[in-house]
Amino acid sequence: MGLGRTVVAASSVVVVAGLLLVQLDVAERLASSRELQLSRVAGLVESLASQQWEALAVGREDQQALADFRRTWAQANSQLAQFRVLAPTDSRLSGVVLWFESFVSDLDQELTFIKSGSMADAADFERSSVQPVLTGLTATLTAAEAAYHADAQRAATDKAIESVLTVVISTGLLVLLVWMARRSQLRVERRFRSLVQHSTDVFSIVSASGEILYESPAVESAFGFRPVDRVGTNAFAGVHPDDLPSGRWVAAFGKNLIRDPAIGGIAVNYRDITEQRDLEEQLRRQAFEDPLTGLANRALLRDRLEHAVERSRRSSGGTGVVMFFLDLDDFKNVNDSLGHAAGDALLSLVAQRIRGSVRGVDTVARLGGDEFAVLAEDVGDAGPEELGHRLLEALAPPFVVSGEEIFVRASVGYAISAAGDDGDVLLRNADLAMYQAKAERKGGMRRYDATLHHSFVARLALDRDLRRALDHHEFVVQYQPIVALDSRRIVGLEALVRWVHPVHGWLPPDRFIPAAEESGLIIELGRWVLAEACRQMAAWVDAGVSPEISVSVNVSVRQLQDAGFPDDVATALHESGLDGRRLTLEVTESVLVDDSEVIIARLAVIRALGVRIAIDDFGTGFSSLGYLSRFPVDVLKIDRRFVAGMNTNSADLAIIQAAIGLAESLGLKTVAEGIEEDGQTTSLQDLGCDLGQGFLFARPGEPSAMAAMLDHAAKPSTKKVARATRKAAVRGGQPAPRGVS
Repeated sequence: MGLGRTVVAASSVVVVAGLLLVQLDVAERLASSRELQLSRVAGLVESLASQQWEALAVGREDQQALADFRRTWAQANSQLAQFRVLAPTDSRLSGVVLWFESFVSDLDQELTFIKSGSMADAADFERSSVQPVLTGLTATLTAAEAAYHADAQRAATDKAIESVLTVVISTGLLVLLVWMARRSQLRVERRFRSLVQHSTDVFSIVSASGEILYESPAVESAFGFRPVDRVGTNAFAGVHPDDLPSGRWVAAFGKNLIRDPAIGGIAVNYRDITEQRDLEEQLRRQAFEDPLTGLANRALLRDRLEHAVERSRRSSGGTGVVMFFLDLDDFKNVNDSLGHAAGDALLSLVAQRIRGSVRGVDTVARLGGDEFAVLAEDVGDAGPEELGHRLLEALAPPFVVSGEEIFVRASVGYAISAAGDDGDVLLRNADLAMYQAKAERKGGMRRYDATLHHSFVARLALDRDLRRALDHHEFVVQYQPIVALDSRRIVGLEALVRWVHPVHGWLPPDRFIPAAEESGLIIELGRWVLAEACRQMAAWVDAGVSPEISVSVNVSVRQLQDAGFPDDVATALHESGLDGRRLTLEVTESVLVDDSEVIIARLAVIRALGVRIAIDDFGTGFSSLGYLSRFPVDVLKIDRRFVAGMNTNSADLAIIQAAIGLAESLGLKTVAEGIEEDGQTTSLQDLGCDLGQGFLFARPGEPSAMAAMLDHAAKPSTKKVARATRKAAVRGGQPAPRGVS
């Protein structure tokens, strides 16, 4: 039982004992009161009896005696009235009341006899009635008085006993309470002592003079000092550095308890917070440092950039704040060829070189991936350009990773803060400059100017319009014939996508295809062009077009890199019902050297559907006989720039001759693009070129315009074909120049 419950129980016992004492006291007082009342009644009865005899002796002549008798009788009658009220609750008084009433009544009758002078009747009544009643009343009063006296004595005895018991119980309870309070205090003291003894914090009590009065055992586990060696020494005295644990952080808290008799000194609580400080430092590094390179991260760079911009605003001189953005060119090739561990090692080495090429006050940051940034202040007028070249020169020597030499190039863009620029604007401008440098020439550097921002805004608008165009079906497909040079008959059609912009009108592919490539929308757009070309070709087949005619569709590198592209081709053929042999997919030379194994596998799956593969714009890339022999290719398309200069530039003619010879050695067909003159046709035929396309034969036209040309596909007359071409061009509207779909 707890101390609180014990106090409640003890209080209840004391209260009950007190109530019992009160009850006994009330009983004693009541019995004594009754005894006193009965004693008074006995006195009245004795007076009445005495006055009765006197009245009988003197008769009615003694009015004073009669008056005294009458007054005493009235008092007795009044007492009788009181007894009548108490009699229903007290059985002893009931008998007294009955005898008392009879006695008072008889006295009243006797008094009546005396007042009437009938003394003889009064004497007879006295003997026959009053005396027996008086005897009974006296006996009843005596018995009742004795009983009440006994009750009073018994109640007094019980009260005395109860008082002794109450004192004994109260004393016992008080002792119990004191014992329990002391036990509780001892338990608290033991608990406190246990907490102090086993706490990892060190508790010390130091006197006003600095003497250690007490120190908890935790001082040994925390700092290597034994408490017994510490007590009695001066806490403020210097400790030799050799005796102190190295590199430790301590947090201490003290309170003056000298006036507290239980303490009598200054209470000091201190603990080792070295691990906490290490964790805080680790969290700080995670929040503001790049974990791989140890450079500042984007958050720390932004913080320092905002402060630098603010300082620049308050300063009247200097070149302001310069922000450099560096992006490693073709870094993905390192991860793909050597693995991500080698890529991480290379990034760390790049970070070291960048940090070594700038001043100590400059901030070097890694923004993620292969992107780095340098924040510089007060570099002078020629400083930004010089610092940019220094960064590029630092990365020029090869890096050695896992025993391999790796050459790294970086595209650098930088921006100089202007009035009103904040940190976000400066970061954005440097980023735009870097992307422009990468677009112009990898490994180059570009400074930001306002035109870059305008170009960026226009690019955002173009991306937005491209997404809307796909949803609103603003793209159309035109077709340009491919003819046999010897007979001028149509043997195929190249599908070319055009954009009917609601504001700018007809847009050629070179206005939107690069943006679609970069944004990834080319996959969805190319899927639609492929499906539309297959559907239209199937419709021409159903209309009876020549069996040798097929449709060619340009395919983006991004499409070939998509694992789902073979399924897109199969779906387009299946839904249109077109025979795969009537479809040719045109890809650029770049696919021959990028991800070749993956591309070869996908092209093989597509070729298994009967689809032919053509290399478009051949001669502009890095193709070789070795590359071509590995790829499943059926057709080579010679780029228009070589055809345009073949009769005036011997180099162009040599390239065409080599391409045709390469195609013949591999058993491939050749198609010359961009033929606009009859002389070009003759020269190409002399070189052995099979097929051609260009404005000489037809411009790109709508599907409805191509229907007339297909009607003449079997007629070899050049004039008829040219006439049909002109009519088709008129019906098809003003077409845009040829581009990549």
